[in-house]
Amino acid sequence: MTMPGRAVQIVTLTSDGYIEVNNAYQSISDNRVFAGGDIAKIKHQPRPRSGVFAVRAGPILAKNLRLALTDRCGVFCWIQKPQTG
Repeated sequence: MTMPGRAVQIVTLTSDGYIEVNNAYQSISDNRVFAGGDIAKIKHQPRPRSGVFAVRAGPILAKNLRLALTDRCGVFCWIQKPQTG
Protein backbone atom coordinates (compact mmCIF):
# COMPACT_ATOMS: atom_id res chain seq x y z
CA MET A 1 0.00 0.00 0.00
CA THR A 2 1.33 3.44 -0.87
CA MET A 3 0.24 6.84 0.26
CA PRO A 4 -1.26 9.12 -2.41
CA GLY A 5 1.33 11.44 -3.90
CA ARG A 6 4.27 9.41 -2.59
CA ALA A 7 6.77 7.90 -4.97
CA VAL A 8 7.68 4.29 -4.29
CA GLN A 9 11.41 3.68 -4.02
CA ILE A 10 13.07 0.38 -3.33
CA VAL A 11 15.79 0.55 -0.69
CA THR A 12 19.08 -0.64 -2.11
CA LEU A 13 20.69 -3.56 -0.28
CA THR A 14 24.37 -4.41 0.07
CA SER A 15 25.73 -7.37 -1.86
CA ASP A 16 25.19 -9.54 1.22
CA GLY A 17 21.57 -8.42 1.74
CA TYR A 18 21.71 -5.66 4.37
CA ILE A 19 20.32 -2.12 4.34
CA GLU A 20 23.37 0.15 4.26
CA VAL A 21 22.98 3.00 6.74
CA ASN A 22 24.99 5.99 7.94
CA ASN A 23 26.00 6.54 11.59
CA ALA A 24 22.51 7.90 12.31
CA TYR A 25 20.96 4.60 11.07
CA GLN A 26 19.51 6.36 8.04
CA SER A 27 19.50 4.46 4.76
CA ILE A 28 22.19 5.52 2.30
CA SER A 29 19.83 4.93 -0.64
CA ASP A 30 16.69 6.59 0.79
CA ASN A 31 17.02 9.04 3.68
CA ARG A 32 13.35 8.50 4.62
CA VAL A 33 14.22 4.97 5.78
CA PHE A 34 15.91 4.13 9.08
CA ALA A 35 17.19 0.67 9.99
CA GLY A 36 19.16 -0.90 12.83
CA GLY A 37 20.07 -4.26 14.27
CA ASP A 38 20.40 -7.38 12.16
CA ILE A 39 18.98 -5.82 8.97
CA ALA A 40 21.44 -2.92 8.84
CA LYS A 41 25.10 -2.47 8.10
CA ILE A 42 26.77 0.84 8.98
CA LYS A 43 28.81 2.12 6.05
CA HIS A 44 32.56 2.11 6.73
CA GLN A 45 32.08 0.43 10.15
CA PRO A 46 32.16 -3.34 9.71
CA ARG A 47 30.84 -5.11 12.80
CA PRO A 48 30.09 -8.69 13.71
CA ARG A 49 26.41 -9.68 13.85
CA SER A 50 25.71 -9.26 17.55
CA GLY A 51 22.66 -8.40 19.60
CA VAL A 52 24.66 -5.91 21.65
CA PHE A 53 24.90 -3.57 18.65
CA ALA A 54 21.15 -3.79 18.04
CA VAL A 55 20.49 -2.93 21.69
CA ARG A 56 22.85 0.04 21.53
CA ALA A 57 21.22 1.21 18.31
CA GLY A 58 17.73 1.30 19.84
CA PRO A 59 17.92 4.61 21.76
CA ILE A 60 19.83 6.33 18.92
CA LEU A 61 17.37 5.06 16.33
CA ALA A 62 14.38 6.16 18.44
CA LYS A 63 15.82 9.67 18.88
CA ASN A 64 16.55 10.01 15.18
CA LEU A 65 13.06 8.82 14.22
CA ARG A 66 11.57 11.48 16.49
CA LEU A 67 13.85 14.13 14.96
CA ALA A 68 12.95 12.98 11.43
CA LEU A 69 9.23 13.12 12.18
CA THR A 70 9.62 16.73 13.28
CA ASP A 71 11.79 17.58 10.24
CA ARG A 72 14.79 18.30 12.44
CA CYS A 73 17.01 15.39 11.39
CA GLY A 74 18.71 17.56 8.77
CA VAL A 75 19.83 19.82 11.59
CA PHE A 76 21.13 17.21 14.03
CA CYS A 77 21.13 13.44 14.31
CA TRP A 78 22.51 11.33 17.11
CA ILE A 79 25.11 8.82 15.97
CA GLN A 80 26.64 5.66 17.38
CA LYS A 81 30.31 5.98 18.15
CA PRO A 82 32.64 3.69 16.19
CA GLN A 83 33.55 0.44 17.91
CA THR A 84 36.86 0.56 19.75
CA GLY A 85 39.02 -2.20 21.03
